[in-house]
Formats: sequence, C-alpha cells, structure tokens
Amino acid sequence: MGDFTVTATTDVFLPILVFCIAFGLSMDYEIILLTRILEEHHRTGDTTQAVTYGLDRTATQFTWASLIVAVIMTALATSGLTFLKLVGVGLALAALLDATVVRGLLVPAVMALAGRANWWTPRWTPRWARPLTHLPDPRSPGRGARPEVIGKDHVSAAPASASTVARPSPVPNRRAR
Repeated sequence: MGDFTVTATTDVFLPILVFCIAFGLSMDYEIILLTRILEEHHRTGDTTQAVTYGLDRTATQFTWASLIVAVIMTALATSGLTFLKLVGVGLALAALLDATVVRGLLVPAVMALAGRANWWTPRWTPRWARPLTHLPDPRSPGRGARPEVIGKDHVSAAPASASTVARPSPVPNRRAR
C-alpha cells in the first residue's frame, strides 16, 4: 500500500469535508466561466459561439490553477497523518476532474444542448433577482460613443450629438427607501 497505513475505517465527515472544499474551489471558476459565456452571448446571441469563446478565454488560467491546486494537495498526501493524506488525494483528484471532465466536457456539452434554455428566467423569480442576470447590451453605444454607420453605404466620422448617443438604462433601485 506504499506510504498509506490501512486503518480499516474512514472518518464519516471526511467525504463531506472533501466535497465541500472541492465544491468551493470549483464554484468560483465556474462563475468566471459562465460570466464570460454570458457576456459573449449578450454580444452575439449565439450560445454555441458563446461557449466556445468562454472556454477559449478561460481554459489556460483554469488549467494552470487546477494544476497548482493538485500539486499543493499532493503535497498534503505526503503527510504522516492519514486524515491529511486522504484530504490531499481527494482534493487533488477533484481539482483535476473539475478542470478536465466538468469544465472541458460537461459544461460545454450541456450548454450546447440546452441552447436558449440556458438563459431562461422563471416568472416566479423575485423582481430583485432579474436585473442581476442581465448585462447591458454591448451592441448599443455607450456614453460618448460615435455612430460609425449612418446608412448602409455611408460611413460618417462626425462626432455624435447628444440625441444620437444611446444612454444606458438606469439600474432599478433594489431597496425602496
């Protein structure tokens, strides 16, 4: 069995602890990935292209972060304490599985299959939660932007007047005072 000592039992809370730590480690990367996908979806309207863009923008960082976590957790596996060995091996495997299987295969496959259903918000969602799921439309020019195309064939370099610049809609107040 190598450097591992067989104790015949596993602490009851050990799998729960490993799961909770692994879930916390993977959730922040998942939020970053889904934010990149959502930004691209708002820009293009194409879910497949958005998933490809999100993975392309985040894959290198997530791979290196997962490898660093796996190396650190493998160092825990060299400890003399059985508890730390199990936590180290469990978290190293969780980091590697999250980077390869979950983020590389499951998330893109499920999002590509779900298509527009990825962005569905139920009506019963509280009013305060809906604005948090919508980003401003990046296709509309912001403050100070100049319209580049006046007509189909005419490009203008003239500065935009105040009436032609699209203003972002105000964010609704979350708490009424």
